[in-house]
Amino acid sequence: MTIRIRRTRGVQTPDSAQAEELLKSIATLQKKASEAEAALKKAEAELFDTMTKCGLTSVSYGASSAEIVRSAGKATNVIDIKALHKKLPLSDFLECVTVSVTKAKEMVAAKELAAITSTIPGKVGEPKLKVTIK
Repeated sequence: MTIRIRRTRGVQTPDSAQAEELLKSIATLQKKASEAEAALKKAEAELFDTMTKCGLTSVSYGASSAEIVRSAGKATNVIDIKALHKKLPLSDFLECVTVSVTKAKEMVAAKELAAITSTIPGKVGEPKLKVTIK
């Protein structure tokens, strides 16, 4: 593994040497975490297969337990737009609905859509450290 540090002009300072050591440590820890995550995923798959073959739905060992569960799924509510429009005054109805930008782009020419579109800029986030390993 090669670690590259880009510096502004100047000689290596104790602070930049410390930054290199910290980055080296982070790279090592990320590699170990990745390996541990892969091993954990493999062990969980093996446990699931073993429990399924044995007809078990739960297993306990000390403070740890494993249980085979099934998601109940997620319900989706769909409101009849025409019925809602009939029930509400126009101003209230318009507050309830939103426009699909994707659908609007399919139905209206780009120039026409641009004339009736306003853009709200996103909020710039706080600075964060992003470490990537190639």
